[in-house]
Amino acid sequence: MLRAIIVDDEKMICQLILRLVDWEAMDIEVAGIAHDGASALSLARSCTPDIIITDIRIPVFDGLELIHKVQQLNMPARFIVISGYRYFEYARSALRYGVTEYLLKPINANELQQALYKLSAEIQAERQMQESNAALKKNLSAAGSRIRQQFLSDLIAGKTDKSLLSVGQLNSRYDFSLHDGPISLFIIKLCCSNLENEYDLMPLVFSRIEPIVLSALQPHCSTLEIQIIQSRLYCLYQYKAIQTDRNTGEIYERITSQFDDILNSFESFSVTLCPGEDAAEPAALPNAVRTAQHAVYLRLQTVQKRIVPPMQAHLVHAIPLDTVFSQAQQNVFCTTLLSGEKEKISAGVQHVFQPLRSIAASPYDPEILFQLCERVVYLSKNTLESILPDADFSFALRAADHAESSSALIDRFRLAYLDALEPYFKLSAKNTGAPIQQAMRYMEQCYAEPLTLNRVAEQVGLSPAYLSSQFKKESGSSFSEYLTMCRMNAAKKLLRETSDPISLIAEQTGYVDAKYFSKVFSKTFGISPQKYRSL
Repeated sequence: MLRAIIVDDEKMICQLILRLVDWEAMDIEVAGIAHDGASALSLARSCTPDIIITDIRIPVFDGLELIHKVQQLNMPARFIVISGYRYFEYARSALRYGVTEYLLKPINANELQQALYKLSAEIQAERQMQESNAALKKNLSAAGSRIRQQFLSDLIAGKTDKSLLSVGQLNSRYDFSLHDGPISLFIIKLCCSNLENEYDLMPLVFSRIEPIVLSALQPHCSTLEIQIIQSRLYCLYQYKAIQTDRNTGEIYERITSQFDDILNSFESFSVTLCPGEDAAEPAALPNAVRTAQHAVYLRLQTVQKRIVPPMQAHLVHAIPLDTVFSQAQQNVFCTTLLSGEKEKISAGVQHVFQPLRSIAASPYDPEILFQLCERVVYLSKNTLESILPDADFSFALRAADHAESSSALIDRFRLAYLDALEPYFKLSAKNTGAPIQQAMRYMEQCYAEPLTLNRVAEQVGLSPAYLSSQFKKESGSSFSEYLTMCRMNAAKKLLRETSDPISLIAEQTGYVDAKYFSKVFSKTFGISPQKYRSL
């Protein structure tokens, strides 16, 4: 039987904790109650408890100091920390001491029982390991766990050797207990709406989710491995060969139905279970991973559901990246980047995603949103490498990964992306008087005039040869390429916003010959002016 002590300065709370749990059924004896830190430490010395349930705010010294002093005495006690919501930061500090179980007041009976069950299971498992002759089995078990974890990591990363993907090879090489039959995999995706302040709580949230998954699946499975990578918990499992009633949907519902108790304590987080297609044999495991990862994207189209429906992939249509962000459009975006102007770049990012905001007829595969985010970051790094070599867009990609809807993803990515470029905006503002910047602004304002290299060079006080060489270095485009892009962008705006004939728009953008204008427009954007206007 395990021993526990309860520490709280409020006697009523202590009595409440005593009533909330059937201690005898859990094989736990409450060895004593204390109302301050000093008395609790004295009680711990005398009875050596396995579990200490303590409030953070107690007299003499607080719960954190009690934890520290008990650990200094090398007592093996595990802790459940209790905290009022306004003292939540104190509870978070307990992480430093390895405490993973805490409860918010008012205390929930289910949460208390679950925490006790988890700690009891950990203590009993540890004792069994210590009693079972010991070091060799423990080392072998640890080695087996490590190699299985390594296999799962390689599988997730797409690095598995296909020749090893058989039941016999996996069992002998990685110490699995697989048999002939389907193998399943799902991902639990965790999203945080307050990345700036709550992201570091993700391991704690996963520590509450993992035992729920284990308790739901372990009784039915011969193989069960879990791997947590960033915001995703991967679970690979196979039912026992004798398990005939395999109601996976019911088990998934049982897992997700317990998320509410967790999310009540972590209001900035949301959780979605994303199943992959079952692998009929080990060789199909890479596909199980791919379909589960795809389901993570599909959750954006799963309205108010904790489980992505298995058929969701068939209800959306995929959109090729080039359809919404062609090479010509990418070139325009890179030119916009080089302007260094926050408003223009913000509008440019909006324009990248605008086609997806406009789609309403049928749901599209939201994976395209993540592809667009990655392409914008890729173009930004390449274009600004010499100007902003240390640009870090990881937070922008994380903001997209933690969005709960398509529109939220676009908005959160754009804002975080602009924040990442803030040093660039400041640098550009500082250099607004530089000759090349003056030349670019002059061309943007006077594109309709018969501009030449000599004329612009005279305007900014440089020789034509020097302007030509420096323009290419600083803007990434030649003088003529940049002038063409200024004129083409203006032409697009006129085509969208006016009904002027093509010949007049050609004149307004600096072209005497309308046919030549149309040829340049088609070459730049891959579409004629007439077709562009009809879009």
